[in-house]
Amino acid sequence: MRYRFGMTIIFGLFVGLSLGGCNIFGSEKKKPGADAPALQAQLDAFLNPNSKSRISSDVLFEVAKSSRQASEIGILTITRELSQSASSTNMSFPFETLSAALRVDKLQYIIRMDQALALILYANQYLSSTTTKPAAGAVSDPELKTASSRVDLVSGIDPCSMYPDFVVVRLLRVLIDFRTRVDGISQALHISPNAGGFGVQWDASVVNVQNARAINGIITWLADPTTGVLATDVKVILNPESEFGCPSPLSEIIDLQKVEDYIDNTIARSMRCYYINTGDAGNPGIGDNDGDGRVDEELLNGIDDDHDGRIDEDARL
Repeated sequence: MRYRFGMTIIFGLFVGLSLGGCNIFGSEKKKPGADAPALQAQLDAFLNPNSKSRISSDVLFEVAKSSRQASEIGILTITRELSQSASSTNMSFPFETLSAALRVDKLQYIIRMDQALALILYANQYLSSTTTKPAAGAVSDPELKTASSRVDLVSGIDPCSMYPDFVVVRLLRVLIDFRTRVDGISQALHISPNAGGFGVQWDASVVNVQNARAINGIITWLADPTTGVLATDVKVILNPESEFGCPSPLSEIIDLQKVEDYIDNTIARSMRCYYINTGDAGNPGIGDNDGDGRVDEELLNGIDDDHDGRIDEDARL
């Protein structure tokens, strides 16, 4: 029977990590990850656009595991950062409490973890499919799909058992990447909980049209229903059979539709409420962004002007 999670749908992913996967987030004693730089260099050389070299799934797994160890992101950290972000109380955007520098540092390790696990899973589809090969198209990982044909899957490793780890890593990668992009605009900006999701918390010192345009751009990068990375890089991997040739190891543990609902509503739909009408023709802040029947009803002043549980949403400069 599938678990039906109320307060935290993401918690089911942690159950999946414990029950199903090779589990790069394992609870073994922490190791320093001293091999991470050398292993990451092998991965970077393999992914060079001019490379014709091959790489084994054993090496890729070690890249993912050593990067996880070096990042010091373990199962307890994952539980704290992601499960609370899906909760109706005590919400906090993942890794919001870290410094900007630490977020950048952890993102670099998570990117390598993501690449290594994705290559193993795409290689599984490439080798197992007799009719459909991984499409190197515009949606979801074109470079990794192309490179997966040069991955040698080693017997003894079940690529599909790594799927739960990959779902968690991919979601983390996208959310921390978004957060570092906000830092790149101004470290005076924060992502704060609101009614049912998250939004951008502004500081008066950084309210200007240039920053507003930049925030609109990264909200589109994250949350556009068609082109945003949540749609193109995360939601597509929630169908492991079509993407990777794997039955879902989570199918008896968690309804992946609930994870998709979390992505669509708690993150994407909520963030789109925070588009700002900059006054530019055709800008994404034009209109009723939060669907309450009013247009541009908020000011960027840190106050819930319309008393709807959100602060500074659907605002205009």
